Amino acid sequence: MAFSPDRPRINPNIRPPRRTRTAYVFFIQENFPKVARKFETRNPQPVIRHLAQMWRDLRIDVATEFGILRSSYHRLFVSTTLKQLPHIVKARIKRDVTNLLYDAEAGCNQSGASGYPSQAIIQPTASAALVCQSQPCMKLATSAPSLYQSQSPEKEKQRYRQRQKNDHERYINMKQKFYNAYKMRPPKLFRRGSQCASHRSRKASVLFEMEAYDQLRLGHPEWNETQIDAEMAKKWNCLEPAQRSIYIRSALNNKVEFDRRLKEYRLLKSRRALDEHMKNGLKIVEERYKQSNATNAI
Repeated sequence: MAFSPDRPRINPNIRPPRRTRTAYVFFIQENFPKVARKFETRNPQPVIRHLAQMWRDLRIDVATEFGILRSSYHRLFVSTTLKQLPHIVKARIKRDVTNLLYDAEAGCNQSGASGYPSQAIIQPTASAALVCQSQPCMKLATSAPSLYQSQSPEKEKQRYRQRQKNDHERYINMKQKFYNAYKMRPPKLFRRGSQCASHRSRKASVLFEMEAYDQLRLGHPEWNETQIDAEMAKKWNCLEPAQRSIYIRSALNNKVEFDRRLKEYRLLKSRRALDEHMKNGLKIVEERYKQSNATNAI
């Protein structure tokens, strides 16, 4: 069974990764050099901790959590204060989020005592401005990360999610490509260095796919490997019994040929083992004969 020479060969030394990269991995890869230069250290632990905090600030997005679409000041404020509040307080703030937003904007320009008064947060419509009057909020506003200055967290997060989706599609196509290359290749004639041993027998569906692959690839060059496999499976399931019997008969012949080669391989292997045993025995006899002659000469 000849293998099509027109099919592109794949380098067997290159394999797809074991898993796809997530959006967090893309975020770390893109921002690690910048933060490392800022810290001026070769120890990656503080850099990773800082990047993890920046990623958490991106994840706790006010636009998706509570529907507040405002500046990075409000994002940092909500992400740092609402983490430590009870669930009922969060529900009240979420229920009356519009009044909380406008009261917070009205009170951000004022000054007050430090700390976060919990009673003021429980009633956001009346005293949400008191929450924004605290000094820690002003410090957070002045120390906003550069990510928020470039673009909003929801856009930044969406960009990394898109890269994660593209990487997942690339991984699936690459994995399917290597699977098809392994499935479509001819049977191996060597096993562990032996000179006559077939690798495996072919199923009827595999024999059909070996013929249909080239036709589908030439007819639809824009299809990926997943679409080609789906179309081949559909055609195989729609084959008539007479046509399918042809491939089944070829598979049986291939199985008979496989068994014949395997028997020859085992027989040749046993003969080689016997020859090696005989050669080793003759060497041992010759060495003993030489030793006995040497002792007799002395």
